Amino acid sequence: MAQANFGSGDLIIVPPSTDADTTPVRVGVLQDVELDYASSMKFLMGGSQFAVEAANADAKLSGKAKFGKIDGRLVNRILAGSTIAVGSKIKVDETGTVTAAAYTVAGSATFADNLGVYDATGLPFKQVASAPAVLQYSGPVAGVYTFNAGDNGKVLTFRYTKTQAAIGNTVTLNNQPMAIATKFVVECFNTATANAQKVLAAKLFAVVFPKIKLPFKNTDFTIPDIEFECLDNGSGQVGEIYTND
Repeated sequence: MAQANFGSGDLIIVPPSTDADTTPVRVGVLQDVELDYASSMKFLMGGSQFAVEAANADAKLSGKAKFGKIDGRLVNRILAGSTIAVGSKIKVDETGTVTAAAYTVAGSATFADNLGVYDATGLPFKQVASAPAVLQYSGPVAGVYTFNAGDNGKVLTFRYTKTQAAIGNTVTLNNQPMAIATKFVVECFNTATANAQKVLAAKLFAVVFPKIKLPFKNTDFTIPDIEFECLDNGSGQVGEIYTND
């Protein structure tokens, strides 16, 4: 008797045992995952309309998944040649008044990047190297913006980033020499009440990740999208699929 299946289940990425970090990573709030098998068929034709013989040539097992929780560790695993470290940056929109031809942002102690200065109408001030005129500024140096005295008293919006030493992660993508890709084990399990606790699952022995998408949307959640390819594990095996029926 064939079984029904409902829901997306869980997707787990397991690093190789030789990796510096062997912690499995669960893909959070999995939206959907699919496996696609395709093979290239070669047909032997004669003088008639239909082939008299067929043979499988190359085959491909690939997949993709969408999920709703962004995990720096997962991004680091997928981006070949990347490194991860604790700490991150946050964007700040801060309103302040120019006094004595200067303004020091509240986040000056951890100031990172200047993202511009704007007046109340949204008009951007021009950044210059030194000696700013009216509607210009120089710096910032350690979060201190220097203005022309003619701008004293103006209420401006300062956009910048500051570092967070112990919050989040920073994934740095490095330009590495071309090399053999890291292969992961990927396990997809779906055991749900709606399935009467029946299992539909797959274990893929050697998986590489050629693509990840981070689509930022105006009125919706960011739903990352990853794609993967399945390889031979070196023992002539690609994966296993488990079913109850």
